[in-house]
Amino acid sequence: MSKFDCLEKFISTSHQFNDNVLVQVLDSEQYSCDFPGTNGVKQGSILVPMLFSMMLSKTFPEGEHRIKVIYCTDGKFFNLKRLQAKTKVKGILKYHDDITVEAVLFQKNAKTLLHLAATTLKDLGVRFWLSSGTCLGWYRQCSIIPYSKDVDLGIFIQDYTSDIITAFQNVGLSLKHKFGKVEDSFELSFQGKDDVKLDIFFFYEETDHMWNGGTQAKSGKKFKYLFPKFTLCWAEFVEIKVRVPCETINYVEANYGKTWMIPVKTWDWKSSPPNVQPNGIWPVAEWDDVIQLY
Repeated sequence: MSKFDCLEKFISTSHQFNDNVLVQVLDSEQYSCDFPGTNGVKQGSILVPMLFSMMLSKTFPEGEHRIKVIYCTDGKFFNLKRLQAKTKVKGILKYHDDITVEAVLFQKNAKTLLHLAATTLKDLGVRFWLSSGTCLGWYRQCSIIPYSKDVDLGIFIQDYTSDIITAFQNVGLSLKHKFGKVEDSFELSFQGKDDVKLDIFFFYEETDHMWNGGTQAKSGKKFKYLFPKFTLCWAEFVEIKVRVPCETINYVEANYGKTWMIPVKTWDWKSSPPNVQPNGIWPVAEWDDVIQLY
């Protein structure tokens, strides 16, 4: 794309759509071994018509020829149904849809919960983004991970308002727990339908990194999850417009490591993330305030 005078930031962002993609070849119902996919773009990507137009403009300079090209974009940046097609990209083949009753019901309830949370926070004017497993599901497989069992959102602590709790309760989501203080390791969890939780992690900004906290209720132990600094971009997910970290790969790798593309169903929030570190213990005298279970 540099040949077309594209900005480096645009080129870098475009690369993120296809970095670390592993490919397989299907022949007579047998898959080949994995190999890196270094050419082409994901099926359904908006990059397809864009790159095709750039190629044509280079091949046929203005004034030489006229070629009418009509694109079908479906009115969206991505056609999610095509992105989930079982075709060439292993990232799509590997993350096939789980059609068990439990998985389908969870994804339906999680989608409903995310829509409700997005509407509620929008009405409050509170910025949020997809975080943790929900962000991973969006980035890795363009879907809600069926075994994640919750919806994860991030909010900058400076955007916190006590109206958040009241607003969620008013739309039928009861407060499940409240951990930490606004000034330290604050997090909220709300109960959705059929045991689907909404977890909201509040992020704190330091000089060279950002972090959110975690608290173990039974011991009072505190944990800190470190992330490289990031900004927010808009994306489309389960039919709504949501924010995500612009530096997505850095964000995901911080939370899930270099092997984030490999599904892991056994996950310990206190030890599995590569970016977690101990952060002390809450004083027992403060437990009634910093560890609230409902």
